[in-house]
Amino acid sequence: MIPGDGIGPEISQSVRSVFEAANVPIAWEVVDVKPVKLADGKMGISPETISTIKRNKIGLKGRINR
Repeated sequence: MIPGDGIGPEISQSVRSVFEAANVPIAWEVVDVKPVKLADGKMGISPETISTIKRNKIGLKGRINR
């Protein structure tokens, strides 16, 4: 789950509530996609976040204001 910002966290929590009410067994792993400065000096998504998304093979993203 990538909650995002602005109204993203609220929408993401609503989605989680719907899945819970429907008894869908999901173990949510929340990650952040705020830009970070990488080792090469460029801005990007943290390697940990990329690794989490690759490991889970799926992601659900809320709204992100840019």
